[in-house]
Amino acid sequence: MDYPSRGDILARLLSTREIGTRNPAEPVPGDNIGRYSNPRVDRLLDQAQLTADERARTAAYERAERIAIGEDLALIPLWHRHQYRLANRDRFVNLRMDWYGNADLALISLS
Repeated sequence: MDYPSRGDILARLLSTREIGTRNPAEPVPGDNIGRYSNPRVDRLLDQAQLTADERARTAAYERAERIAIGEDLALIPLWHRHQYRLANRDRFVNLRMDWYGNADLALISLS
């Protein structure tokens, strides 16, 4: 994922445009190598990308994901990443993690 947005990964993996070719004999130049295609999912992904309101955008991405993964089984997650971090909260304040699970060093200070 390049950006902290659901759309960055969902659109790449599930959008019909990401197939990049109509010929099944040709390799897929995009990231949708499973050649998944659903017009409802495409509409929701497009709607989300055009929506400025974060809640509405998130809801559209969640609906697209529910259809593609929950109903159509376009992708089957086989692995889930866990990261664990330890910190002494008595000594440090403002311990926050960014989207990627890394500590935001600009905010941390000694207590």
